[in-house]
Amino acid sequence: MLPALSPAVRRLLEGPIDSFEKLELLVMLERAPATSQAPGRLAAQLRLDVPVLEQILLGLERDGFVDRQPDGSVRLASLDRVAPLLRAYDDDNLSVLIQISTIAIGRIRGLAARTFADAFVLREKRRHDDG
Repeated sequence: MLPALSPAVRRLLEGPIDSFEKLELLVMLERAPATSQAPGRLAAQLRLDVPVLEQILLGLERDGFVDRQPDGSVRLASLDRVAPLLRAYDDDNLSVLIQISTIAIGRIRGLAARTFADAFVLREKRRHDDG
């Protein structure tokens, strides 16, 4: 049974905040709201390669969760948009992590099913093309 999380939190986890890395990045930025963080430092703290972190930042910036400063550093754009998720994570981080994992597994299963279906369709198409 899935943990009970608010619809607002579930929407964030099913949409733009779909990974543990994104969540942890937002938590780090929320804990230092008055300062901007350098991507290299954030990558080191999250134990990510800088190019991986940059991809995460691009998505979060596009979705309006982080702002890039002129010097390249990053800060949280709006606490209001992520406050319910961050509160839920502070109150019951295990439930949030279970939810992220459950959603990720669902996505993987969906991709596997689509790949299988696409392979079947291609095989059928080849049979008709050969005949």
